[in-house]
Amino acid sequence: MFAESGVLLPPAFGVTTPTLAADAGFHIFNGDGTGTDTVTFRIGGVIVLENVTAPTFYTVNADCTGKYTVLNGPSSDLFIAPDGSEFASISTAPAGNYPASINRRVARK
Repeated sequence: MFAESGVLLPPAFGVTTPTLAADAGFHIFNGDGTGTDTVTFRIGGVIVLENVTAPTFYTVNADCTGKYTVLNGPSSDLFIAPDGSEFASISTAPAGNYPASINRRVARK
């Protein structure tokens, strides 16, 4: 599960001025470097995505770091707890994207 809020800076997601934004949803990691996100995303008080599911791709390194990308969407660096119970993420693209968050595992498949 995840929830994030902050200020988008131009040119992230087409904003032209600093704009409040928030998102919430959940990640599903398939264990093979693929997965899906289901997310609701609000920019400047307007819901631009509502319960949208998108394909994702990720890598996990032996040192518990990794990378995560939403198809045609944002990318993040990952820092994973050794037991897999949670991970920290920070946005690396697009420029001006705000999120940094702690994501917690809520179920084991």
